[in-house]
Amino acid sequence: MKAKKCFIAHCVLATFALFINTLGLCILRLSCMGSEPFTGLCYSVQERFGVSVALCMGTVNVILLLADFIAYRESLGFGTLAGLFITGSFSDFWLWITRTVLKLDFSFSGMEHFAFRLVLLAAGVGIAVVSCSFYLAAQVGMAPYDSVGYLVQKLTHGKIPFKRTRVVQDCVCVLGTFLVAAPQGTQWQIIGIGTIVMALGLGPVLTVLQEKIALPFYRNVDAIVNGENEG
Repeated sequence: MKAKKCFIAHCVLATFALFINTLGLCILRLSCMGSEPFTGLCYSVQERFGVSVALCMGTVNVILLLADFIAYRESLGFGTLAGLFITGSFSDFWLWITRTVLKLDFSFSGMEHFAFRLVLLAAGVGIAVVSCSFYLAAQVGMAPYDSVGYLVQKLTHGKIPFKRTRVVQDCVCVLGTFLVAAPQGTQWQIIGIGTIVMALGLGPVLTVLQEKIALPFYRNVDAIVNGENEG
């Protein structure tokens, strides 16, 4: 019973972390100083072909899911389903809130409103990275895209750590974003300082945040849940 309640708590917190994560990515997008690499790729597909962010994310994750099912089944779980079917919907929700409800479809260019955009950039990156660390540290499964680094780490017996693979796959997404968005002329609204920062630093920073903050947080949650059961 204790394990079940801990699992439910982790699932709820992982879902909330995904919700906050997509908010951070949306704020980052509004700054016009770059998007998180994978989300940016999906934004470019949406603008070029009219495909929703949810459908783009879902399609890529389903393809990667096959590799996880064959070689890394321990990464599968509630978090996998959430990453497949919820993250894209959360992203579409925040885009709808900002563009339709709040009318905040910014299209900055060059050095326009640079200080304000830096604030949006810092807020977006901070929220996205911290919330992602809590999502992964919940250990209830992860989205196939997030599992790629751990899969490579497992297959290479730790010789290629998660943080290095994450940098490579994010850089591939940046290249894909450029190729897809260039014909629309929106590549530099999607790709920017934030994209480069996250592509090169997301993997290493996530590793530190999980070890120092997120995992201890979940251990405290488990202790609280177990204490309530005992009481």
